[in-house]
Amino acid sequence: MMKPEKKRKSPVLTVILVLVVLILGIVGGVFLNETMNGGFLGNLGGRTSVSTSADADAFQQQQAVYAVPTAAVVNPAGAPVPGQADSAAPVAAQAVETDNVVSGDGTLTAQDGVDVLTPAAVTIIQLPVKAGDEVTRGDVLARVDRDKLQDTLNALKAQRDQQEQVVKSLSGEKASETVYSPVKGRVKKVFADEGEDVQTVMSRDGALALLSTDGLMKVIFVPTDTTDVRVGAEVTVKDDRGNSWDGRIATLSGATGEVTVTFTDDGPELDENVSVYLGALIGTGSAKINSPLTITATGGTVDDAKYQNKENASVSKGTALFVLRDVPISDDYKTALTKRQDILDQITQASTVLDSGEIVAPESGIVDVVYPNITNESLGKDTAILSLSSDETLDMVVTVDEMDVVKLAVGQSATVTVNAMGGQTFSGSVKKIAFVGKNQGGITMYDVTIQMDNAPEMRVGMSGSASIAVNE
Repeated sequence: MMKPEKKRKSPVLTVILVLVVLILGIVGGVFLNETMNGGFLGNLGGRTSVSTSADADAFQQQQAVYAVPTAAVVNPAGAPVPGQADSAAPVAAQAVETDNVVSGDGTLTAQDGVDVLTPAAVTIIQLPVKAGDEVTRGDVLARVDRDKLQDTLNALKAQRDQQEQVVKSLSGEKASETVYSPVKGRVKKVFADEGEDVQTVMSRDGALALLSTDGLMKVIFVPTDTTDVRVGAEVTVKDDRGNSWDGRIATLSGATGEVTVTFTDDGPELDENVSVYLGALIGTGSAKINSPLTITATGGTVDDAKYQNKENASVSKGTALFVLRDVPISDDYKTALTKRQDILDQITQASTVLDSGEIVAPESGIVDVVYPNITNESLGKDTAILSLSSDETLDMVVTVDEMDVVKLAVGQSATVTVNAMGGQTFSGSVKKIAFVGKNQGGITMYDVTIQMDNAPEMRVGMSGSASIAVNE
């Protein structure tokens, strides 16, 4: 039995199917290639297609770099890979700056003050200044009871005389000694002559010599005419020999009406009479040393008075003033001399205050604090009445967190800006770093003190910031 014959497919249909498969394959390949080269939309946007195999290889390598952005930041040598986005550069620079600089905000404060002490036992009757006041050298800080101070001065002189007897009684092994000037100054008076006994000179005059240490003489008087009399006013000082010098009114006492006029120490003689003119004559008085220093010795005999008859000569620190012989050198003798010198210093300082009845500012500055319970009380020698800080330098205290404070050290340089002074910057250095911090919002903050030069516009309490270089 014969099998039925299968129906044969049309050869035309087969050819058509083969052609369709080939066309689809070609189209698919082209589409894939265009997709890898930027796609059809890239060509529509103006992208130039890759036309050579070499260009295609290079482009595929570039695309591979973009495909892995984390590997494209830096190459193995550490340099940026070409083609990387430029926005990465500022981020890197900012990180370096943060590592090298510690910044903080804060406020300007006065520097730690230096106590102004009583020169001897005194009773203060008035304090014309308060904390925060700015004063200049010579301004009145306190007024004292002059009658009680005179009593103190009389008692000190009695103590001096007693101590002189103690010193004279202590004689022992002898030696030679040279007396030097402890500071730079000007010789205003030499009391000791060659061949004189030191103790005799000390008992008679209280010193071998007197030096002026600040370049100034002074005269104190009550003006006959108070017109235009004010602190800082320029005056003319004349002596009876026809000499004249420029001067200024340094202090004006509201309690006594006395004025203190200062003028150069180069020329005027100690204790000579001088006249003061503010246009017209306003007063006369005796010329005194504004900041005197007594030159003393331990005893013996003056062998050489090098500046005898050389008053007004300028001397440097360490200049030889006297050569002595037969100087007692026992320990008891030296102790007695030290005690005597302390009494003499108190007499000198008490006499200076007694002239005006006022304790004045030794330097310009800012009153940091006025201590309580010091008026109308009997105060002993070296009692602190107030604290005075320098007005030439200020501190800025900034706060720094615990992660940054470990990078800091005293002496590191800093750049300071003060908000109220625009874009000006000021140089400073780290002066102090607090050992104990304060918790603020879960973070421990530490005070860092920056020392800097003052500017005329600066005021205590102004806010600002500081940047401290930590990797110098």
